[in-house]
Amino acid sequence: MSDPAGTPARNPGAAPGSASTPRRLTAATFLGDNTVEPMRRLVNDLSHRGLDVELQHLGDRSTPNALAKAADVDLLWMCGGLVVEQQAAGALAHDVVAAPVFTDQPGPVYHSVIVARHDGPKTTAEALGGPVAINEPQSWSGHRALRRHLSPIWFATEMISGSHRESLAAVAEGRALCAGIDHSIWTATPEPSLVVIDRTTDWPAPPVLIRRGLPAATVETITAALIEFTDDGVDRTVDRFVPAETSDYEVMG
Repeated sequence: MSDPAGTPARNPGAAPGSASTPRRLTAATFLGDNTVEPMRRLVNDLSHRGLDVELQHLGDRSTPNALAKAADVDLLWMCGGLVVEQQAAGALAHDVVAAPVFTDQPGPVYHSVIVARHDGPKTTAEALGGPVAINEPQSWSGHRALRRHLSPIWFATEMISGSHRESLAAVAEGRALCAGIDHSIWTATPEPSLVVIDRTTDWPAPPVLIRRGLPAATVETITAALIEFTDDGVDRTVDRFVPAETSDYEVMG
């Protein structure tokens, strides 16, 4: 394959300094199950654009696993609060390039819904005796957004469930009075036995990041694929991605 001048075209996935040897890139989402399909579609699009990208199918997308693996991923999607922390610690050599506009949201924002049983507390104030189910202490949507929402008060007791799904189960089974759930997860798979009793304010939606040092052509290809991403009408999670930068997330620091 050559350009019009007869010079061999450069593979956008080629390693720096190489015009012919492509380096396989890796991509992963450390967010909820509902983000796997949009990421898969993005990776498929990148393959059509000439990049060799492997989607890492992570069974464990917890914060500990993200901390252990994110640094080695070229294209990653993860919690904005965690990104701010990791960049401040010098543990993440990635730049924020885009943010999702979730279905039915006005822009690149998200929030947490506070859910309880139909026969449970009707307001967050009524649930303060706890326990509240949180998926992880480091989670923004499952914990920290709720803390900011209620500050300076907090629940009398809490339980760590391990995931948003487990938090929903804990409330449904009566092991917790309420839980904070990422609204996009709730929208994708609401639990019929639960009802929303409150919500937090909007926060910057979890960003997509690209590893620093990749060839400029690779970064341009990935960025173009993100900005040209559109909802397929089937997977109703992300309508589109819009440009974003690290400074957009300083509010979460």
